Amino acid sequence: MRELRSAPMARALKSVLWSTAALSAVSTAAFAQEVGNDGSRSLDVITVTAQKRAENSQDVPIAVSAYTAKGLTSKGITNISQIGEFTPNVTIDNTSSFSGSTQVLSAYIRGIGQSDFAFNLDPGVGIYVDGVYYARSFGAVTDLLDLERVEVLKGPQGTLFGRNTIGGAINIITRRPSDTFQAVADVTTGSFGRLDVRGAVDIPLIEDKLFGQVSFSSKTRGGYHKNVPLQGNFIADGGRFTRPSANFFDESGGENTQNIRAKLEWRASDRLNFTLSGDYMNVDEQATPSVLLAVGPGLVDVYNACITTSIADLTGSPLESICTTPRAVSGGILGGANVDSDPFNDRLVIDDSLVTGAIDVSNPGGAGYSQAEAYGFSLTTDWDWTDTISLKSITAYRQVDATFAQDVDGTPVALGDHAFDTDQWQASQEFQLTGTSFDDRLNWLFGAYLFHEQGGLTDFVSFAGGLLQILGPNDFNTDSYAGFTHLNYALTGKIGLTFGARYTKEDKEFFGGQRDLNSLAFQLGFPLALHPDPTDTTLYFPPVLNQRSFDNLSFKAGIEYSPSDNILTYLSFSQGYKSGGWTTRATVPILSAPEFDEEKANTYEAGFKGEFFDRRLQTNIAAFFTQYKDLQVTIYQGISPVTENAAASEIKGFEFEFQSLPTDNLEILGSVGFTDAEYTELIGETQLEPGFLFQNTPRWSSSLTGIYSISTSNGGRVSLQGDWTYRSTIANSPRNTPELIADPVHLFSAVIKYDDPNDRYTVSFGGRNLSDKRFIVAGQNQDGIGYVGGTYNRPREWYLSLGYRF
Repeated sequence: MRELRSAPMARALKSVLWSTAALSAVSTAAFAQEVGNDGSRSLDVITVTAQKRAENSQDVPIAVSAYTAKGLTSKGITNISQIGEFTPNVTIDNTSSFSGSTQVLSAYIRGIGQSDFAFNLDPGVGIYVDGVYYARSFGAVTDLLDLERVEVLKGPQGTLFGRNTIGGAINIITRRPSDTFQAVADVTTGSFGRLDVRGAVDIPLIEDKLFGQVSFSSKTRGGYHKNVPLQGNFIADGGRFTRPSANFFDESGGENTQNIRAKLEWRASDRLNFTLSGDYMNVDEQATPSVLLAVGPGLVDVYNACITTSIADLTGSPLESICTTPRAVSGGILGGANVDSDPFNDRLVIDDSLVTGAIDVSNPGGAGYSQAEAYGFSLTTDWDWTDTISLKSITAYRQVDATFAQDVDGTPVALGDHAFDTDQWQASQEFQLTGTSFDDRLNWLFGAYLFHEQGGLTDFVSFAGGLLQILGPNDFNTDSYAGFTHLNYALTGKIGLTFGARYTKEDKEFFGGQRDLNSLAFQLGFPLALHPDPTDTTLYFPPVLNQRSFDNLSFKAGIEYSPSDNILTYLSFSQGYKSGGWTTRATVPILSAPEFDEEKANTYEAGFKGEFFDRRLQTNIAAFFTQYKDLQVTIYQGISPVTENAAASEIKGFEFEFQSLPTDNLEILGSVGFTDAEYTELIGETQLEPGFLFQNTPRWSSSLTGIYSISTSNGGRVSLQGDWTYRSTIANSPRNTPELIADPVHLFSAVIKYDDPNDRYTVSFGGRNLSDKRFIVAGQNQDGIGYVGGTYNRPREWYLSLGYRF
């Protein structure tokens, strides 16, 4: 690793940045400037709480990308899933494979994350809103409502943020209530009938003591993907009648989401402050689109062979033992589609003829919808015990209830119709005791964290025309306890030391109620499955409570050197941890629930942060090396998704971010990220190969933003902003399925904005994905059944916004 030195590095960066503006995305993307006494402009200072205390982001020895509300709004970003577009080595989307819901967050930082929403798989990137941890990926797609800032922390955050931050953490901070009355609102219209309405009002209730705030948003738009049912009696699928009832939408990819958040802040004294927060989200929208990408050998071929092969030809063939089972015989009675003049020659017609290549049209026969409610409450207490010691308490409760479905194969045949019903609630309590000692040379923190969650996830999946139907009511329970400390000591005026540690204890329980819904019905030759079937004893999991315990001790250590007030260099070592669990999606009876163990990461990082030319140029550089052990990888064994500790790996790379003011009217900011992730050891039958790409991990990621502003004759201001982002090849599955690999892509967005002289109203007109590039963002390779289905990104879209401040 190259040594980072301040003066030569500063000279080199100055030369490169001012001569080429082709490097890209946002480091501390304030998108605003401070004005000095002489009228000159400088970059804003962004305060972050990455170390659980308020600090200038440039003084924090952590790779952190911070975004203000103004910066995100100028890019047309409205929820957390869009932040990864501009953040190097970060991939975030809300199109998790086979869920059908836009409310499932798939987040990866530096090659580490999680794309599945099953409760047995913890996220690899932690999501926090006002200090409250969101435990499940479902419901973590938060609307950036009444925002103050977003902090993206890269690398393991195992000591301060705890478990399931092995890749990093996303820390969202909403705005505090104001001590004066104010109200803001904006309306946005755009492509596909888009209509967004947002607003916030701050009301002082008792002068200098009690302050209230309410904010809301409603976002609706139609789908960009057409669902066209094939005409005629294409298939007689008895299993279809067992799925939950749901509306069939003629479109997919639409949106219908409402949010509300309220805060009440009581400033009891100069030393004691209470903040009570509540939020509610309602979702009732179309499913994310899915199209058939490929057809291959699998259960469908076996099923068709059983139906079309005579008994005489079956004798002595490899198919005899399969095709003569009661299930296969009664499956033949149900049949599929009639393929010729013989009324008894029915089969599941699924071949390459249904792979049309049309990325915005599919022919689903199954359900597609997303309905959810999520809400939560928190009470934050800040008590300045003395002038140097403070205590913070965060008490929180959250709950999510949802049902969602998707026809993954996108065909009239029930090859992979998925429906899910989930409920989860969590309660947490965190204490932070912070202070300074030794004439403020030591900043210290001691904390404790308690967490409990429980809930269930019920799967209903219809495979191969209803031949196999799975109902999976699975329940879980988790308790976690942690104690932690974090210390920063100023050894001299220029050298600092950092040390942190966290001990975590977790207890998990799982009860598997997954069953073969159709076993008895098919064996008796019934034309329809019974739903539910109380006499069906074909349980996949033994009827016992599964219990496991995990514990972990994670450390952080570092040294910082600041040769001047505007330069920081650092070296650090940090650890992250994610606990193990069970595979919960079985499709055949098993003797015990398959287990997988915890995964761990050790990361070494060197960083440089600098400000130059009276804060008109800011640069951040971080280089890292991660040893990633016992990776939890989900692969398919037959038609069952099984999670295993499949590999060990090494991940190395860097991030370079800059923000600059070449003139008072021009701002340029950008970034480059590089991630080289490779498997160093493969364990068992993983279906992985040494040269495979990591899922959702492009090797290169970069972006560039330019903002040019001029004053108008009436004193207003017009701003023109252009954004460019680049991502190299991305694999959307661990096994690097060719149909699920997205080629390198350049994306362009732009917006023109007018601010009136009194800062009362703004008008913005913009477009996203202006070059209309289309690529795969999620998908499923279900080769046990015989298909690959996938979801494409949104097409080119325009929007027009009007904002007003009362």
